[in-house]
Amino acid sequence: MSKLRFVSAQLVAYLKNGLWLENARHANAMALRMAECLKKVPGARLLHPVEANELFVLLSEETAGRLEMQGFHFYRWPLHAAESGVTIRLVTCFATSSADVDEFIAAAAAIKPRGY
Repeated sequence: MSKLRFVSAQLVAYLKNGLWLENARHANAMALRMAECLKKVPGARLLHPVEANELFVLLSEETAGRLEMQGFHFYRWPLHAAESGVTIRLVTCFATSSADVDEFIAAAAAIKPRGY
């Protein structure tokens, strides 16, 4: 319990002057940017409206696999069965930059899956 003051100091800094809200707004803005930019990716389809910092996207298996081979990390979402392709979950955060979004979109858009 004597160390609790160190944890509390971090929480105070996080809440002071609305840092938590600034971080949340940034994460949400990056998710909206990602959603808008996904329109450039052949066969990508947003499964739900973006209301926070998570996106659920349907991609071809080929696109998802090639993105993973390039070092991009995302979660394959097993709760949405698609007839073809794979559902992935993308999450943005306070540290996600516009350059991060652009890099992911450029890599995904460069992949031309069969049939597109």
